[in-house]
Amino acid sequence: MKTSLALLTLFFFLLTTNCSADQSTESKEDLAQLTKAAEQNNAEAQDTLGIMYFYGQGVPANYTTALKWFRQSAAQNNADAKFNLGTLYSFGHGVKADPVLAREWYEKAAIQGHTWAQYNLGNIYNYGAGTPVNFEKARFWYGKAAAQNNEKAQYCLGMIYYEGSGTAKDVDKAILLLKQSAENNYQKAQDKLREIYSSQSKK
Repeated sequence: MKTSLALLTLFFFLLTTNCSADQSTESKEDLAQLTKAAEQNNAEAQDTLGIMYFYGQGVPANYTTALKWFRQSAAQNNADAKFNLGTLYSFGHGVKADPVLAREWYEKAAIQGHTWAQYNLGNIYNYGAGTPVNFEKARFWYGKAAAQNNEKAQYCLGMIYYEGSGTAKDVDKAILLLKQSAENNYQKAQDKLREIYSSQSKK
């Protein structure tokens, strides 16, 4: 496949604020309650705080603090936090970039059914990011994500079958997967289907 490796960024969390003094006070109270919950070992609160510190939403951006909360949440088996740690290690935010650790965290989240971690693992094995290319593992993880209706995984798996990357070429299976992706409004799949149909009509 010719597309570049696309590792996803963290889930986006926006703390709503405006210039109103009442809203500012309310936001501070909300932050205080969230922080208290995180300190009391609430895994979801810890992950949410990690996202807030990563993006600087409602608090000063601080990758080190984000990393701390993600680690605490992941220690409680929170799949989102494990995915977020994988992303930090992928891009080197608050830590030294480490594709091996990124893959390990993505796999921990993927095993728990995290669809974007599964998709990212498919990319890692498809393109050989910090590990040898392994099309069998790429198909496996893309397949897991595609089964959860992940449009990008459906497209990537379809392209593997269309191009015969590490497996027998199967245009029918490729078209089926590309259709699923296109129906989920993924532009690349829609464009590829038009290209395939145009090529077939000229034969």
